[in-house]
Amino acid sequence: MPKHPILRYNADELVKARKIVGRMQWDGRGEKPLRVDIRRTDSPEVAIQLYFEARTPGKGISGVADVRRPSASLLWTGKRIRGIDWTIKHEVTRNGVPTGEVIKGWHEHYWTDEDGSDSIREPKPCPRNQDVNALIDWCCKQWNIEGLPHTMRLFA
Repeated sequence: MPKHPILRYNADELVKARKIVGRMQWDGRGEKPLRVDIRRTDSPEVAIQLYFEARTPGKGISGVADVRRPSASLLWTGKRIRGIDWTIKHEVTRNGVPTGEVIKGWHEHYWTDEDGSDSIREPKPCPRNQDVNALIDWCCKQWNIEGLPHTMRLFA
């Protein structure tokens, strides 16, 4: 029996389904991320506890090279089923065991029954630009969300 109530099959099917923007929960200014309610296009009146979040990095330390990038997540019932972020080095874990593989730079988190959202892979295609609006566009295309980029231009 899986240790998480969300199954990979259900998470993958939800990501593949066409989705639209519901309502914005907060505006993304300051420390809080931008959070938007997401609904399926085949039943837009039904709230399914699916949210898109995007974060911009805060201010770095003066005099230190800034390696932080924006990140984004797709949350279902409070759990991240997809996410994309950037790190200098991220170790790959499968079935709770480190594999010895390392992904540098952009990586996508995806839901598995064994590891939850700790599973990572290289995004295909990799985001080309490092600003938050380009990352939002990438997420919309990869995760089948319509209408999000126009809603989220607060970051511009």
